[in-house]
Amino acid sequence: LANPNSHTSNWKFPNIEVVQWTANDGTVIEGVLELPYGYKINSDPPLPMYVHLHGGPTSTVSKALDFSMYGRGLYSSDGWAVFSPNYRGSTGYGDAFVTDLIGRENDIEVSDILAGVDAMIARNIADPDKLAGGGWSNGGYLTNCIIAETDRFKVASSGAGVFEQTMQWSIEDTPGHVVNYAQGLPWEVADELQRMSPLFEANNITTPTIIHVGAGDARVPAEQSKALFRALHDYLDVPTQLILYPGTGHGLSKLSHRKAKIEWDKAWLNHWINLPTVDKMGY
Repeated sequence: LANPNSHTSNWKFPNIEVVQWTANDGTVIEGVLELPYGYKINSDPPLPMYVHLHGGPTSTVSKALDFSMYGRGLYSSDGWAVFSPNYRGSTGYGDAFVTDLIGRENDIEVSDILAGVDAMIARNIADPDKLAGGGWSNGGYLTNCIIAETDRFKVASSGAGVFEQTMQWSIEDTPGHVVNYAQGLPWEVADELQRMSPLFEANNITTPTIIHVGAGDARVPAEQSKALFRALHDYLDVPTQLILYPGTGHGLSKLSHRKAKIEWDKAWLNHWINLPTVDKMGY
């Protein structure tokens, strides 16, 4: 009876599709791919690709139109491909798909994501020289893991991500979260928790990384992000910036904070990928 969104009639929405690829162990992994309006695979040149990593890890990304400060609906309007893998630990694919992650954080899901990136490059969608990535919470943790694993990403945005798992067990508001994915307590599986922690591979990081966190975050306390910043800025000479959002917790609920994150991220990504900021949404 009414069309409250008539103002969107001339907006050029991204094309959204489900994609699949095969992990190193033969498991079929799924994700969501956003492409700019009108983009044609194989006819148009490969795109810069932003790898959007969801939180949780017990969450999932669905095939749906989404406008998010974490990248979906935003970067595709600026000419990026946005790739959202539902890595091992994601929900909706059965119990085993979730429990396969236990004892294998910073391992099996990182492999799933990078295999998906390779698949998007092989399909002539992603430009291998223009890869970016980021996420919030577990997505921030995986960002930290991936930039410690590979130098393929030219730029990253780490939001409220874990850098060291024993510290996380010690200071977060739900210490059971770390134990759920480890096979014991810190004094029982110290080597496992170290393997799960990107801190101990930080000397491999070369990716320019912007870091966001709420100053009052109880779930992934700001000390994790400060430690990442210290490693990159003070010791490794990696280009980085740390943004602390006052008066906020694990999520950014204030409009001013969300707007700031969007603007900082777009400027940071476009600078390191060397892209102009282009408005293709029609407003």
